[in-house]
Amino acid sequence: MKAVLGLCLVCATSTVFATDIPLLSGKATPLRGGARTPVRIDPIQADFLEGKLDTSKWDDVSTTADKPFSGRAFNSGYAYFEVNSSEDKSMFLEAKGHTMVYVNGAPRVGDIYSFGYVSLPVHLHKGKNTFLFNVARGEFSGKLVDAPKPISFNPGDQTTPDIIKGEKEKLWVAFIVRNATEKDLDDLTINAGGVTTKVPRVMGMSIRKVGFLVNPNKDGKYTVTLKQGRQTLDSLPLTLRIRDPHQSHKRTFVSKIDGSIQYYAVQPSTHDGAGQALFLSLHGASVEAMGQADAYEPKSWGYIVCPTNRRPYGFDWEDIGREDALEVLELAKKRYQTDPSKTYLTGHSMGGHGTYHLGVLYPDKFAAVAPCSGWVSFFSYANGATYPDTPVGNVLKRASSASDTLSMKTNFYSRPIFIMHGAADDNVPVSEARNMRKELADDPLVFWHEQPGAGHWYDTDEEPGAGCEDYAPIFDMFARTRLPQVNEVRSIDFKTPNLAVSNKDFWLTITAQDEAGSISSVKATVFPGLRKYVVTCSNVAAFKLDLSPLYGKGKIMVVVNDKEVSTTEAADGEIEVDLDPKANADQTICTGFKSVFNNHITFVIPTGGSKAVQEWARNKARFDAEQLEYIGNGSVDVITDTEYFKNEKVYGERNLIVYGDEIGNGLYLMIHGSTRSGVSTQGIRFEARAMKNRVVASITASANLDCRLADRVPLFTAGASIPDYLVLENSYLRSGLSGVVTTGFQTDK
Repeated sequence: MKAVLGLCLVCATSTVFATDIPLLSGKATPLRGGARTPVRIDPIQADFLEGKLDTSKWDDVSTTADKPFSGRAFNSGYAYFEVNSSEDKSMFLEAKGHTMVYVNGAPRVGDIYSFGYVSLPVHLHKGKNTFLFNVARGEFSGKLVDAPKPISFNPGDQTTPDIIKGEKEKLWVAFIVRNATEKDLDDLTINAGGVTTKVPRVMGMSIRKVGFLVNPNKDGKYTVTLKQGRQTLDSLPLTLRIRDPHQSHKRTFVSKIDGSIQYYAVQPSTHDGAGQALFLSLHGASVEAMGQADAYEPKSWGYIVCPTNRRPYGFDWEDIGREDALEVLELAKKRYQTDPSKTYLTGHSMGGHGTYHLGVLYPDKFAAVAPCSGWVSFFSYANGATYPDTPVGNVLKRASSASDTLSMKTNFYSRPIFIMHGAADDNVPVSEARNMRKELADDPLVFWHEQPGAGHWYDTDEEPGAGCEDYAPIFDMFARTRLPQVNEVRSIDFKTPNLAVSNKDFWLTITAQDEAGSISSVKATVFPGLRKYVVTCSNVAAFKLDLSPLYGKGKIMVVVNDKEVSTTEAADGEIEVDLDPKANADQTICTGFKSVFNNHITFVIPTGGSKAVQEWARNKARFDAEQLEYIGNGSVDVITDTEYFKNEKVYGERNLIVYGDEIGNGLYLMIHGSTRSGVSTQGIRFEARAMKNRVVASITASANLDCRLADRVPLFTAGASIPDYLVLENSYLRSGLSGVVTTGFQTDK
């Protein structure tokens, strides 16, 4: 047996009686990593998709079971392994240190941060099986593990709440279910503590993180049972922490973004009662929200609330991470009945960036902001893409404009900002803070502290809490600052580039732009007694005005760019101003493909068309669902087009991504009609458009192209923003931007 096992390790072959098959011998080659862009150059992937991949000239690599692979290729590159099986067999692939892997040509999610809990069901064919890993971050290890139970829990990566003494409401928990069969599963249930929850569909040969309910009990101990009908498939123990109401704790909720179970952490006020402050605190990279909450001393006048960014790395507090922060903010305000005028924003490191990002986008949500050891934007610190001054480059710049903090810096002028950084920070350089201070030199409300000799994480006093973020002068500034009510604000100076991300400042809401993705600028003043608004604006096609600052009766006058304009009464005490009669200000706003990731996002795959497109669509949707689970703790419904039409009352209000073409997917023509505005019919196509109350997107390829060219366009990389539509030639993996056929926004004229 020892000799047989040795053959397995050296040649990366398997036998049916081997329990684990470690990947210890293969081929590897380096490939320079790229910037955050949707159009990446990757000649190795191009070779792979064209059937030209030749690994014979790659480096031979080998290791032992107790040592990961390392070296130049594993900093950024590819690793290739072959595993021979004597029979068709399902196993679990457990690997670390890669962004993704092609298993027999199908894309599967990776474990780039080496969390160690990714366990993917994979099907081994009889004979040769290939594994092409896109590796990064310096080390890689992998193995195939026997799957004795075809349907089972993955004991890693649980989302759990704490039990709060005295609270009796049911609690949401989430576990990963692994389906190592080829069949989609719709008939599973989970029972825990006497509560049974129906499990949403788990795709064949895949994973899904599913939520279930438990009743709080005295000891927090449960047995969680996975069932199919009356048959028990698997079970795991579960222990929840028991916490007093004034101890730091976790709360779970069902996210409106995708229906998944998320949590946020709270450091409660030392006092009970409504009307207190809410401090939204954003954690740094690799930090859990619970750890962020525990880094603060409890306050006597407010709640410290810490969202997750969906994961310790997540989305850098942009994209879905930003939406998570906003969702938690509203949930916490409602639960704790806080005073809206005492809402504050702070964060450390990546969370300091999140503070800059959310703070500049939403000047009417936070009374004051305090970025600690934070980086300003992807363009100053985190490998953001720079694009040439070309038609394609300029559109891609517009798509990523919401990430450009400095383009909106005057939004900080309306309330205090406290910038703090360690002078010897070796992680995020202090130049980030110093440069931001210079950029805000005209802002009279800037507070500043640079801690001499301090690094990235430090503590400077004996008080509880970490001094690098729980800094007394920050909270003293918070205590002396309040957010005004809408009717108290006389003047507004507001900038935004992306209306799907940010379009409102107190009593003014921009509803349409002349050019999507470019900065819209508004300076406005209200004269309550005169019932008059005076507005100076650029790149604004339509906007609404809240009338609550006005008093008296009579005509309402609106002057825009020195001309009085006509208005239209709207609901809820607003008037509408249309500066461009062609502006479409009535529909849901869509500025960029990623605006689809909200509103219970659902993936729709085809039942018609060619078998090749059906197979690709299924593999791509599974890959995207797995990526969202890994990067964003997500859980997505993947349905067919026929299921959509059978249950249109359920799915008809949701945001959708439709995979496949007009021949195979019944939703395609419903979305796009017979023509696509500005979109070429030839190429790999990503397209999103606004429909009533939702955003619907599609991913497809024209008939003469390999659909798999769409697999590696990054949908979940913060900063890699995609316009409303992006069409790529099959050469784009080699030529980059010159492989863009066309790109733009639906509202472009």
